[in-house]
Amino acid sequence: MQVVPVDQLSEAGLAQLRRIYEDSFPDWEREDFDELVRMPARSCFRQLALTDDDTVLGLALLSLLPSVDWWFLGYFAVLAQQRNHGIGTFFWDTIRQQLVEPVVLEIEDVEAPELDVARRRLRQRRLEFWRRQRFDVLSVANYQVPWLTGSGHERMLLMASPAHLLHGPQDLVRLLVALYTEGYSLPEHSPLLAAAIASTTT
Repeated sequence: MQVVPVDQLSEAGLAQLRRIYEDSFPDWEREDFDELVRMPARSCFRQLALTDDDTVLGLALLSLLPSVDWWFLGYFAVLAQQRNHGIGTFFWDTIRQQLVEPVVLEIEDVEAPELDVARRRLRQRRLEFWRRQRFDVLSVANYQVPWLTGSGHERMLLMASPAHLLHGPQDLVRLLVALYTEGYSLPEHSPLLAAAIASTTT
């Protein structure tokens, strides 16, 4: 297995990558796939695929938040049939070795009241996976992100590695501002950003 830039994939490989993307993320969380994978290669983006010979096993898309020098892991997914076999850990370990800066990511809220048992268990496994990768949940009780398609917002958990680089509330607020304004292109007066900042705890 190897990790390669997405622009090295064949058309067949891109089709496999698209299926993983569409199977792994709900509609509201998905950006236009072609725009995501065909963005010009720049130092502030990482568009990566995990491959095994001609089979694409995973995708990871990261963008650098320039005001704080943190990577934002926007998408990370492994082919459904290959989960729970250590492939996700191998994929992330390989990526992490290429990154100097710290990383922040979002996962779906494991305590959402509308969840059935199966969905809660799936989200809990995702949380445990990232904890094994040395990510910690940040103290933001009301972290909500806008839907990328349609109108609405979704409550998420915010995780960071290494979290100890956030030396206090001011660092956490700066990270939140960067996520909303640079990651989601929202204005600084966004109600979602204000609510997130107001809900931070130490």
